[in-house]
Amino acid sequence: MALINLIDKSIIQGIQNDLVTSTVVTLKELNKIVSGATARSIRGETEIDNDEATINIFGGFGLKYIIEGKPANTKYPMKKEGNKFVLVDELRYWKKLVGFQGSDFVLARSIAKNKRDGIDVAGKTIEYFEKAYIPKTTNALLAHSISQVKQAIKR
Repeated sequence: MALINLIDKSIIQGIQNDLVTSTVVTLKELNKIVSGATARSIRGETEIDNDEATINIFGGFGLKYIIEGKPANTKYPMKKEGNKFVLVDELRYWKKLVGFQGSDFVLARSIAKNKRDGIDVAGKTIEYFEKAYIPKTTNALLAHSISQVKQAIKR
């Protein structure tokens, strides 16, 4: 019997949920969440194989630029609508949310010209998770283990 089968699936699901929450909190602390759309895009998936559970955290496309960064002098984030160029939809939405008063062109040029360093979101998420959730997880595993031992003794 695989050891992972001894752990209640609700504990693994709880860890996954806590990692998703930790990711959202980390992004908020980094001022990388402007709308609820980014937070809602964060989700987890768990794969259980033999003695191992792997929890993967996924998010919307915009997280790519937060995590990987962006080199300087890239393509302007604009698209052609009719006979004029406008910001891509995501930036148009962001501009409205934050109340940016400059022109679309000024914003697009600034984004295209300037380099952005990537952020170790995973590392910062794990740091937050360890502080906020490891005691809870440890307690859940301990309580589950005690319950299993008590059931074994009753048999």
